[in-house]
Amino acid sequence: MTLNALQGAGLSMVVLVIIIAVGAQILGTIQDTQTENSTEFNTTKAGLEAMDEFSNWFTIIVLVLIAVVIIALLIRGLGGMSGGV
Repeated sequence: MTLNALQGAGLSMVVLVIIIAVGAQILGTIQDTQTENSTEFNTTKAGLEAMDEFSNWFTIIVLVLIAVVIIALLIRGLGGMSGGV
């Protein structure tokens, strides 16, 4: 895995967080205009709950990306994955 691929993964994570945040804001705004316990209200509520559940994984995803970067840098710094000494 090259550092360019890791930069792409990091940028993708930032874009994903922005999309989830904007989507949640839009759903929250729409839900404020709906009658409570209507089908529309319940649908937007389910969407907000789903986004909340997905966003709970962001910390783990970021930690994994950081670990991959560190491991890639260590492997690269130690001369790659050659089998010899």
